[in-house]
Amino acid sequence: LQGAAAVVHAAGALSSDPARLGRDALAATRALIEALPRVGGPRLVHVSSVAVYAAGAPGGTVDERSPLEPRPQMRDGYARAKLAQEALVRE
Repeated sequence: LQGAAAVVHAAGALSSDPARLGRDALAATRALIEALPRVGGPRLVHVSSVAVYAAGAPGGTVDERSPLEPRPQMRDGYARAKLAQEALVRE
């Protein structure tokens, strides 16, 4: 990270294994966020997933203005991990 102007973070696991999701999505994101200030704070670009958005009307458009999933407990582990990852980045 030293000397980087930006970091593109696209890490995650397409998995239903909670331990793998926790390690590859959440722990990796937390470690990256904690490291950024120590190396001069390069800009973080986080790549998420369409899985974080609430289901809309069939045939509707989903974009960045679409609401996030309000009931993550109803979604699979991947969607829950990506929602948690986004929360870490927003904090």
